[in-house]
Amino acid sequence: MSSLETLLSDSDLPLLVMFYAPWCRPSHLMDAVLEQVESCMSQELRIAKINSETDWAN
Repeated sequence: MSSLETLLSDSDLPLLVMFYAPWCRPSHLMDAVLEQVESCMSQELRIAKINSETDWAN
C-alpha cells in the first residue's frame, strides 16, 4: 500500500493533498497558506504534501 493510500485509509477526516516540486515558486507560496489552513482546521481536515519529483517517481 502506498503512503497516499495509507493516509486515505487511516483518516476519518477529509484529506487535502498538495503535489509540489522543490523548484516551483508557487508551491512555496501555497505551502505558507496551507500551514495557516492546517493550524486553523486541524480538527476538520488533514493535509498531506507530496513531492512530485521524489515521492511520486516510478
